[in-house]
Amino acid sequence: MIRQIFEGSGGAYGSPKVWLLLVRAGWRVSVNTVACLMAELGLAGRKVHRRRGLTRPGKRPAAPDFVWRDFTADAPDQVWCGDMTAITTDEGKLYLATVIDLFSRPAARLRDGRTP
Repeated sequence: MIRQIFEGSGGAYGSPKVWLLLVRAGWRVSVNTVACLMAELGLAGRKVHRRRGLTRPGKRPAAPDFVWRDFTADAPDQVWCGDMTAITTDEGKLYLATVIDLFSRPAARLRDGRTP
């Protein structure tokens, strides 16, 4: 029954969730017994990886806004913007950084036609 519940979850459920479903099905067993049996069977649930942002409010002051939210430029090399993102791969994290000159990019338009 333990293997059936585990495989039914796609290999995601750990012993607490398997135990809960067993109890709801009428089995009288402890969570530690389920954990030991799952270990003997070589079954281990997948950990939930919660996405955590790199910035958290209150940890450090916000970066200064040098362009005052005006993302337009009248000539090249006046206003540059950048961004960084982390990409999780099987081999670990990769970091992608971009830098663009806002003059070479058309201004984004809001739905009402205004620029942000």
